[in-house]
Amino acid sequence: LQRLAASTEVVASTAGPFRKYGSLLVEACAQEGTSYADITGESGWTLNMAAQHHETCVSTGAIIVPQAGFDSVPSDIGTMLAIKHHTAKTGAPPSEIRTYVTSMRGARFQGGTVDTLAHELAEPIRPVKPSAVRSATKTKIDWTHGTKPWQTVQLNGKTRYLSPFIMAGANCPIVRRSNGLLDYKDGLVYSEAMALPSLKSAVQNFAVLGIGTSLLKMGMLDFLRKRGMVPAAGAGPTLKQARRASYEYVIVATGDDGSRSETTWRGNGDPSAIATTIFLMETALGLLAKRGSGEGGVLTPAAALGDDLWARLRSAKWEAADEVPAVTVEHA
Repeated sequence: LQRLAASTEVVASTAGPFRKYGSLLVEACAQEGTSYADITGESGWTLNMAAQHHETCVSTGAIIVPQAGFDSVPSDIGTMLAIKHHTAKTGAPPSEIRTYVTSMRGARFQGGTVDTLAHELAEPIRPVKPSAVRSATKTKIDWTHGTKPWQTVQLNGKTRYLSPFIMAGANCPIVRRSNGLLDYKDGLVYSEAMALPSLKSAVQNFAVLGIGTSLLKMGMLDFLRKRGMVPAAGAGPTLKQARRASYEYVIVATGDDGSRSETTWRGNGDPSAIATTIFLMETALGLLAKRGSGEGGVLTPAAALGDDLWARLRSAKWEAADEVPAVTVEHA
C-alpha cells in the first residue's frame, strides 16, 4: 500500500467496509502526500482517520476526503449551497438547517452497504482522540427530528410526514465537521429526516428501519440474505434499474429572524450506483486538479473542494448523450 500510494497522485477507493480495508491505505496516502477519496458511510471511522492523520496530511499536502459518495455529498454540498443561498437572500447565515429526503424512487441497496451497516450497528466506532476533530464553531445535531411518524412539515405547499432517514448517522457528522472547518454559523442546528407523502408510508419506513436494524444488531445478516431479503455482498441494481432511479432532497434553511429559504437537490440515477460513482470520480478529479496547492488535511467534500466540486457536479452526466445532468439544484 505504501508503494501504491507513492506511485500515484490520487487514490479513489470503493473497497469497504473501510474500517476493515481502508485504514492502512489512508495512512499510506497521508504519509506519502497522496490525495484520497472514498465512498464510506462509516462516520466513526471517518472521525478516527481525521483524529489520527489530519496533522500528517497538513504537513505532507495530502487531501483525504472520506464519504465522497452518496454518503455524504448531497448533504454536505447541498448544505453549503443552501447556506450560501440563504445568506445572499437575507444578509445573514441561517441558524438552522433541516434536510428532508422527499423521494427515493427505485433506489436499491448495494450488498456492500448492508455489510457496512451491519458492522456499524454491531460495533460502533468512537474516535480515539475526539479533541483532534473539535472546532470552535459548534453544531447541534438534532437527532430527535423526524423520529415520530406523526410529525409533519410543509414543503412546496404540501404536507409531508416525517420518518427517520437511515443515512442520517453518516451525513450529520460530516455537515458538523464542514461547519467547523468552514465556519458557517456557530451554534448551527442540523437534522435529516425522510419527508413522505402519507402517514402510512412514514409508519412503514419507521417499522422497516426498526425491524431491520434490530435484526442486523443481532447478527442475522446471513439469515436475511439466505431468504433474499437483502442483497448479497457485491450485488446491486442492474444498469437498467439504476438508470431509472432518482432521489430528491429539500434543504430548509431558517434564520434567527424567522426567514426561510429552500434548496432542492434532485438526482437522476440510483444513489448507491450512479450517484456514488459520479460523486467519487468528480471528487477524485477535483483533488487531482488541486495537486500542488499546498493544502492538506483530512477534510469533507465541502471543505476540500466546495464550489469547485459543485461546478463539476452540475455538468456531470452518466453518459454524454443524457438530456439532463446527474444533479440539478433549485433555490427558493
